[in-house]
Amino acid sequence: MKKHIISVLAVAALGFSGLQAADIVATVNGQPVTKEEMTQVLKMAGADKNVTWDKLDKAKKEEYVRMLAPSKVMAARAQKELTQQEKEGVLAGYWMQKKMQTVQVSDKELKEAYQKIKDSYIAQQKKLGANVKQVEAQFPPFEMLKPQIESKLKQDKLIDAVMKDVKIEIK
Repeated sequence: MKKHIISVLAVAALGFSGLQAADIVATVNGQPVTKEEMTQVLKMAGADKNVTWDKLDKAKKEEYVRMLAPSKVMAARAQKELTQQEKEGVLAGYWMQKKMQTVQVSDKELKEAYQKIKDSYIAQQKKLGANVKQVEAQFPPFEMLKPQIESKLKQDKLIDAVMKDVKIEIK
């Protein structure tokens, strides 16, 4: 159970303005930990649906807060040590990963991309004087490259969608 349940970015993205004392159930290095955060930790840790923060004994509460603590500490350090540009980059990367989970790529698109990569590689090797049959035989099979190709296609689709209506003006 020493697994760190909530990512640093998720914790860093949470806002604490407007918290009331009743919302705060613990602190980590003086940083407030809310009941809402702990409810998420309980869910992610696979706790029974009937188990709530209020029903836990003090030892269990501390165990769950310890699961969240590394993320809270790292988020605080990141907040202090990262430049604004670095924070924006991390946030953009996190957002992109989250959005990519919703992007769909068909098997046809995957196979077409694989074939394009393979054909390009073989043509490049042919120009270098390599034995084409040998290069084809050594080229990784579709299933081996599928995860990387899928990730790249999703990334490309997301960037295309984001940039579709962007207006850039040079002054």
